[in-house]
Amino acid sequence: MDSGYGDGLQGECLRKPDQTQPKLYGVGDPTATFSSDSSCLSSRGRVIKWFWDSAEEGYRTYHMDEYDEDKNPSGIINLGTSENKLCFDLLSWRLTQGDMLHVEPSLLQYPDWRGHLFLREEVAKFLSFYCKSPAPLKPENVVVLNGCASLFSALA
Repeated sequence: MDSGYGDGLQGECLRKPDQTQPKLYGVGDPTATFSSDSSCLSSRGRVIKWFWDSAEEGYRTYHMDEYDEDKNPSGIINLGTSENKLCFDLLSWRLTQGDMLHVEPSLLQYPDWRGHLFLREEVAKFLSFYCKSPAPLKPENVVVLNGCASLFSALA
């Protein structure tokens, strides 16, 4: 059955066909890359989809031509993903230790939205030491989130 809400099920779009897309200066023409399944999106939805598709295309292109100092020195360097590869050896060593096999039930539940207290205490000590803060940071003033998307969501 046809819902008519633009769900991509061969439905009829409720949008008026003569509506035009907003002009985006400096970012190309998003209307040129829209797929037919986005015809029932709002103008704002189409712009968001265009940016999403562009980012996905860039990420695929990067993976097909990744930079390597020896094997591919003219490859693409990804500046859009933050990875701290400098500590991979430390993490992999730590994750192979016997005490890593024990998981406390509290670690599998939603903690305080700011993060587990033990982690905030360690982050406060770490930042106080390495950032040379004039006074030790207090764990109650530290918030630990799992990435920038979560950070921006909390700020919003």
